[in-house]
Order: sequence, then structure tokens, then C-alpha cells
Amino acid sequence: RVARRVAGVDRPFTGVTPGELAPRVAGVDLDRPLGDTAAALDELDEVYLRDAVWFHHPRYLAHLNCPVVIPALLGEAVLSAVNSSLDTWDQSVGATLIERRLIDWTAERIGLGPAADGVFTSGGSQSNLQALLLAREEACQVAPGPQARAELLPRLRVLTSTAGHFSVQKSANLLGLAPDAVLTVPTDARRRMIPAVLRREIERCR
Repeated sequence: RVARRVAGVDRPFTGVTPGELAPRVAGVDLDRPLGDTAAALDELDEVYLRDAVWFHHPRYLAHLNCPVVIPALLGEAVLSAVNSSLDTWDQSVGATLIERRLIDWTAERIGLGPAADGVFTSGGSQSNLQALLLAREEACQVAPGPQARAELLPRLRVLTSTAGHFSVQKSANLLGLAPDAVLTVPTDARRRMIPAVLRREIERCR
């Protein structure tokens, strides 16, 4: 069914609105078994597949979501079946070694040098959170003790461009920074941060 949908879509999205689909989803009786797999898949098609947004369609341009590729699909099937946890060595030696090898290989290709390290994330939002966490911890090294850290946190500032992702503000909130910690810097016609304005904003912060 999924393969037929993927192969047969003639546009990236049907245009269904939340208001149109909500009654159908709300009408699903979660306490009543459907009785057979075919009925369950019919229901899945009606509430999800039929009106899904198809990133692989050539007219899809709305967001940064990439189309699904066959190697990724196979990888997800393997990962879902095994469900490894890479938290500790005793939970997955092989998968952890694979991750470390791929990180080293990626850092080498980018030219970051042998001391580089990294971590794979699910996307830009998680990457921004990870980066700001590292920046916060680096800044807090000058504040030994919980009292000094508590006094420093409200003073920290994050400078991003007006074209920056909304996850920067969300990450700052999650990391306990002040409500006004994120400051935006204007961009030029090509959406690049203007260095002269950034310089003035840094001086103002100091």
C-alpha cells in the first residue's frame, strides 16, 4: 500500500486542512478492535497515507525535509528490528563502533583535523540545542560553584541572524537562559548576517 502511494502520487499534498481531517481521526474508536489487518490498513490509508505530504515529489519545495532514499529505508528497517541503544558499550559494541567510525570519516572529509569529534543528530533543531549546550557549558567554566553559575546564566547572550531558525530561541529557553537571551542581527539582501552590525551588537552587549 505504501509503495503504491509513493509510486502513484501526482502532487506533493492533497491540500487537506486540519479541520477537514480532524473529524475522521476523532471518529476512530480506539477501544474497538478492527478485527483484521486489512481493515486496519484501510483506516491507516484514510487518516494518514492518503493526505500525507510526499517529500519525494519534484514539486515539493516547502521545507528542508529530504526525500526518502532506498538505503535509508533499509537502514530504518534494520534499526527498528534490532532497536540498539548506543548509550553505553555494553548495549551495542558494533553500532557504537560504526557511529564512531562514520564520525571520524566525516570529520576527516570536512578537514577538521584528527582532534575533531562529533555526534549524529536527528536534524537542525537538535543540532542547535547541542551546540548551544556546549557553548553554555564553555561559558560557565569561568563561574565555579552553583551560586556563580546562577548569577552568570541570566547574563549570557546568543546572537543569531534574523534568518535564524526558531529552534535557537527554543533551545535557549530549554537551557535556562534569560527570556531576552537571544538577540537577532539583521541580514543583507542575500540573507547573510551583516558583520558590522554584529560587531556593534557585541560591543553593546559588553
